[in-house]
Amino acid sequence: MLVKMYNETHLNYSKNASNLFEKKSLFVLSTWTLRVVFGLLACLTNCFYLILTIYEKSIFKSQKIVAVNAAGCIILGIGLVEAYLLRIVGYQVPGVSTPFHCILANAHPTMYSLGELLTAYSLLFVSIDRLIAIRQTKLLKAVNETSRNYMLIACIILSLIDLICMWISAYLLRMKTIPAACYRSHVVGRSYYLFHFSCCILLAYCSLCFYIIGLIQLKSAFKNRLKAANPLIQKLRLNRESLVTKKTFILIGFTVLLQGIPNTLRIYFFLNKNHSWISDIALTINAFALSLYAIYYIVTSDIAKSVKKKVTSTFHRNSVTPQF
Repeated sequence: MLVKMYNETHLNYSKNASNLFEKKSLFVLSTWTLRVVFGLLACLTNCFYLILTIYEKSIFKSQKIVAVNAAGCIILGIGLVEAYLLRIVGYQVPGVSTPFHCILANAHPTMYSLGELLTAYSLLFVSIDRLIAIRQTKLLKAVNETSRNYMLIACIILSLIDLICMWISAYLLRMKTIPAACYRSHVVGRSYYLFHFSCCILLAYCSLCFYIIGLIQLKSAFKNRLKAANPLIQKLRLNRESLVTKKTFILIGFTVLLQGIPNTLRIYFFLNKNHSWISDIALTINAFALSLYAIYYIVTSDIAKSVKKKVTSTFHRNSVTPQF
């Protein structure tokens, strides 16, 4: 009797454990698939955004630093696609590797580090550029393109320095055995991991602060425009700066909300040595955020408006029935 009860209890426990594992496996595979989809979307939308800015010639002016952000999003998108396709294909396949072998055999650790810092630094310099542009407009002076070029170079150099640090960190751990999935927290040292994401978080929140200061200055400039020597010209310049500022503010907002906060959660769970479904969702949202600004820019571009106008007029013409 006791043996029978034990067998039934053990069987029920095994079934429950199996169901729980299957549900967990389904959730994990679903989030991985979503990240592959969002990675592809980031690549396609940001590539189209770059083509559009080159066609409109805005990449050589106000969108110069934002283009670096788009390049960072493309790099991150490629990293996501490679990492999670490999994990989906090799799901539950046992194996071990070393950190340095991981970055030699897989592109995604390098793509992640480079892409994350490119987007973070470009975001900071975009907000500083807006602050300078608004300040120059208030003083009725043209924006110095040289300062934008310096910021562009600084963004690339600082990102490459971080990438070199990542490779050094992985090399120092070359004798360590890690799972073959090559998760980032296993590939790099604890110090680099914390420093890298702390930089990403700090840069995101600093960008927001600079942008808020810029918006306050823009509001002040609109109030004082009548005091200018030529109020009409000043108003036109302020309207132009206001339009660019509003567009790039969407980039800042999306990044801080959908990338800064998930990275904060990533640090929290890493320090507490705890993995939660919240962190999985946060990272998936982070992947989704990579394409949002590009989609917004494409939809609100002059070309999109022109196409929409043509489609609407064609549809209206075809829908009008002849009167007899």
